[in-house]
Amino acid sequence: MDIREIIEASPVACFIFAITIASSIYALQNQEFARKWMLNPYTLVHEKKYGQVFTSGFIHADWMHLIFNMLSFNFFAVYVTGGLPLEYMMTEAVGPIGHLYFGLIYMGSMVLGDFSTIYKQKDNPSYYSLGASGAISGIIFSYILFQPTSKIGVFFFPSMPAPLFAVLYVIFSIYAGRGRNTRINHDAHLWGGLFGFALTIALFPGIFTHFLVEVKHLLNFL
Repeated sequence: MDIREIIEASPVACFIFAITIASSIYALQNQEFARKWMLNPYTLVHEKKYGQVFTSGFIHADWMHLIFNMLSFNFFAVYVTGGLPLEYMMTEAVGPIGHLYFGLIYMGSMVLGDFSTIYKQKDNPSYYSLGASGAISGIIFSYILFQPTSKIGVFFFPSMPAPLFAVLYVIFSIYAGRGRNTRINHDAHLWGGLFGFALTIALFPGIFTHFLVEVKHLLNFL
């Protein structure tokens, strides 16, 4: 696929990709801007700065954080090597409204994935969080529903069947989230993924049945 075909197939994903990169680069150069856009559960709850649940997903802590997240997003939503991007598969399933559904799953996973963090840290004024990890986790889990027989490997995860990847991702996120000294918001990874999975099932009737059938075929093949 060339650039024009990529944009036509995944216009919402391409817009998110471009805006996230642009706002993240600006935030890396402007600390005051970054601080205003970060998620700080204390000010969100006590000062009602609800917009933070959206803005925090469009900035990143450093270049490595940005590159890691955008490459992960690209693998499933913009340019999929040997496969079809998620947004395109959604429009094939339900027509043009699939573009809207893709955006809803992305933003919904971003916002809902932060609820656990907000609840746990609402009385901690020194806690800040940022990045698109929760939203991207939702997109990955949505992709798994559409393509359960695909193989997925993201950086430190070796390539493996998609359902196995999902299970190990959940286990790893739960285990890693128990650590107190980590800078990574594993709760957002976990809940963003699970909400992305649930939102996809809600928006695409029959997708879970498709998922179960394909997993059964995969298990029979193994």
